[in-house]
Amino acid sequence: MKVTAGEDVSEWFFILKWIALLKTLKEIILPHLIKPKVIHRLPGRLRIHVPAIRYIQQEHNHIADQLVEKIRFSHGIESVEISIISGNLLIHYRTESTNETEVMEWMYKLYDLILAIRKRISEYPDEERANTAGQLLDYLKRVKPNGIDLCKQGALLEDIWA
Repeated sequence: MKVTAGEDVSEWFFILKWIALLKTLKEIILPHLIKPKVIHRLPGRLRIHVPAIRYIQQEHNHIADQLVEKIRFSHGIESVEISIISGNLLIHYRTESTNETEVMEWMYKLYDLILAIRKRISEYPDEERANTAGQLLDYLKRVKPNGIDLCKQGALLEDIWA
C-alpha cells in the first residue's frame, strides 16, 4: 500500500491494524463456528455433522475417502463413512467396547487432522495446491490400512510434506 502526500499515515496504520486483528479473529473463531456436532444417535451409531468436510473440493473427495481408510480406528470403532456432500460422518461402534464420549474424542482428533491438512494445503499458492494435494495422495497410497495414528498428527504432517 502506498501512501501519497497529504494522506494521514495514522489512518492507514489504523486500517492495517484492524485488518490484522480481523484475520487473527477469523483464525480463532472459525474452528468454533464449524465445530462438529452429533445430529443423530442410536446405540452403536453416531451421525456427526462436520461442516469443515463440506469445504473439501470436489476433486479431492477420493483423498478424504482414502484418509478415512488409512486411519487407525480407536478401540471399539468398527467403521467410518464420510459424506462430502452433506458434511457428515457416520460412525459405527461396539457399545460393549466403547462409548459415545470416547468415539467423539477420537472424532475430534480426526477433525483436527482434517483442519490441519486443509490449512496446510491452503498455505500454498493456487498453482501449487494441486501438487500439494498430490503429495498427500502419494502418502496415502504408501501407508498401510490402519497406519495413520491420529495421536501423532504433527509427525504425520511432516511425513506427508517432507
